[in-house]
Amino acid sequence: MSRTKAATLILASLLAGCAVGPNYRTPPLAANDGYAVPSMAAAAGDDAETQQFVLGQATPHAWWTALGSPILDDLVRQALAQSPSLRAQQATLRAAKDALRAAQGGLLPTVSVGANRTWERYSSIPGAAGSVYSVTTAQVNVGYTLDLFGGQRRAVEGVRAQLDYARYEEIAAANTLSAEVVTTAIQRAALRDQIAATKEMIAADNQKLSLIQDQVVAGSVGRSDLLAVKSHEESLQTTLAWLEQDLDTARHLLAILIGRSPGEAADTDLRLADLTLPRDLPVSLPASLVAQRPDVRARSALLHQASAQIGVADANMLPQLNLSGDYASNLWSVTAAAWQPVFMGGALRAQRKQALDAFESARDDYRATVLTAFQNVADVLTALQHDQVAAQSARAALNDAQGQLDLAKMRYAAGTVSVTNLLAQTQQYQQASIASIQADTSRYADTVALFQALGGGW
Repeated sequence: MSRTKAATLILASLLAGCAVGPNYRTPPLAANDGYAVPSMAAAAGDDAETQQFVLGQATPHAWWTALGSPILDDLVRQALAQSPSLRAQQATLRAAKDALRAAQGGLLPTVSVGANRTWERYSSIPGAAGSVYSVTTAQVNVGYTLDLFGGQRRAVEGVRAQLDYARYEEIAAANTLSAEVVTTAIQRAALRDQIAATKEMIAADNQKLSLIQDQVVAGSVGRSDLLAVKSHEESLQTTLAWLEQDLDTARHLLAILIGRSPGEAADTDLRLADLTLPRDLPVSLPASLVAQRPDVRARSALLHQASAQIGVADANMLPQLNLSGDYASNLWSVTAAAWQPVFMGGALRAQRKQALDAFESARDDYRATVLTAFQNVADVLTALQHDQVAAQSARAALNDAQGQLDLAKMRYAAGTVSVTNLLAQTQQYQQASIASIQADTSRYADTVALFQALGGGW
């Protein structure tokens, strides 16, 4: 190729602004990608708190407000403002913005100024002391590397993709933090309800214990009845201790999530009855989910970065041209330098192969993240469907247990059943009460999990 043709090719590249390497496109979804949305109608029955899925509805920004609790709203607000883990993500995002500004500077000419001063002694008479004079020279240097094949632009593109990754990671951290705060608060509310139910059973046992002690003294019942009631009451005390330990652990975790130490953990008087179960639950379409999930967008940014690195590796194998100019004391010079890698021991080809392998790895990682996102949504959708059935069954079982306990109390007072039978019905009622609380807790927790699986409402 003649020098004229080569110069024409270079000039055409500059004018067209072309850049070697692939232009990034988000990988399309496969034809069968997605998830089935189950019907809640079959699970509803006569449930007064029936939930339904609304396909295509957007996730609200502050989704936790759908639970209708000012206490939850305040906890999330504190966490988003004070959590050190979220602040760390925000600092990482700021650093990524600084890195992009630094990388963009490489596309512009560099200008530097300087000055030097020289002292000399001169004498026209040999051997004479002569006189000392100084010369001050100011200098300006301008340099510019022509981005002939877009290698520097691809490098900036990669840094911008890294900024996108940091941005989506910060969004994901905020979404996860909000969900953890709400879920922990719901867990504490459920533990409070379980503790209240257990204390109610202990109080009932204490009443029985007092009554049976009088009957033992009177000789109307044996000590076996007294020991049976005491054993049941002590078992409940053990359960109460475990529940209170779980409550303290959840309180400590909640303090950490909102940026406080466990010693500063404040107690919140939140009960499940204070919450509102959202009836209409948004469900994103698969294509919208990919755009909404910050973890998927973060992996897409890493794939974009890997794509840009292929262009950088390609450009490194092509000619490079640098222009520089100097001006000092009415003297100026302009230098054009060009070089073409000829032999680098196979390093440049290996670097390009490394970039291609990294892109393939990032592409598979992106695909795995998309599939995991679909799995998360699918799991939560079916969980909510089963939760509705379980909660309905648990309430029915609780009502039946309450009726059997009331009947056992009447028969025990009439002397037609033993204290053992009464304790059995009491234990059955306690288990049904705890099961009902846990079923309601699962509905709230899985509702939160759905909002999280949909990517939040950023």
